[in-house]
Amino acid sequence: MNDYYHRANEEPPEAFRAHGPITGTKKDLAKVLGISSRADRRTLDAMVAEGYVWAQRIHHRLYRIWFRNKTAFDTAKKAHEDNQRRRQEATASK
Repeated sequence: MNDYYHRANEEPPEAFRAHGPITGTKKDLAKVLGISSRADRRTLDAMVAEGYVWAQRIHHRLYRIWFRNKTAFDTAKKAHEDNQRRRQEATASK
């Protein structure tokens, strides 16, 4: 884990609090951010390092991210909800 991911007991800064969180694996979060068609975890790491999102590590594979920008949060939240719905539909059809 790199130093840009905060501990589960840390609170996001004021600038990020109103826009989040979205919870998932690094791969899931990279996918909802639309930063790579392959959902590259390293690109998510770079976005966290640049301050585009504030990230918290919940445990070894689960993360939460908050956004500075409401529009970016709304877009990512919708993508996250769409991905969850598709997973539920795929599971239900089996």
